[in-house]
Amino acid sequence: MRLISWNIDHPAESNDIEAVIRTLRSTKPDVVALQETTRTPSQDLIDGLIRLGLQSIHTFKPSRGWGLLVASKWPIEPLEGAVIRIPKDEKDYYRGRHPAEDGEPARLLSVLVNRPRGMFELHTVHVPPGSQSGWRKIDTIRAVAR
Repeated sequence: MRLISWNIDHPAESNDIEAVIRTLRSTKPDVVALQETTRTPSQDLIDGLIRLGLQSIHTFKPSRGWGLLVASKWPIEPLEGAVIRIPKDEKDYYRGRHPAEDGEPARLLSVLVNRPRGMFELHTVHVPPGSQSGWRKIDTIRAVAR
C-alpha cells in the first residue's frame, strides 16, 4: 500500500492543481491525505484525483482557514467524533490538565479505509506553521501525540 500525505499549500489555479495531480500520478498512491486544500476543494482537484483512480473522497471544510482531504482507491467513510483538542495555554501541559478539557479543536479529518486486506483508520490534521503561530505548532503536535 502506498500512502501519500502532503501539505499542498492551497493551490487554486488550474496550473497549480495540475502540478499536484502530475506529482501524485508519479507516486502511484493508493491513499492520499492532503492538507491546506482550499475550504471547498476545486472540481479540478477532485476530477484529477478520480482520474488517478482515487474515487472515494472525503473533505473537512473548516469555518475558517484551509481544508483537508482524503482520497482512496478503496471505499472510505468518515469517523465521527474524532476530536483532538489543543490546550489554550502551553502551561496546561505542566499543570497536569488534559487538553480535551478546555482546548480548541484541531482541524482534523478522520476516516476508516476499507482496504481488502483489512480496514484501518487514517487521521490527517492541519498543523499551523511555527514561524507564524508561535507555540501553536508545538501545542498541536503534542495534542496529536497525546
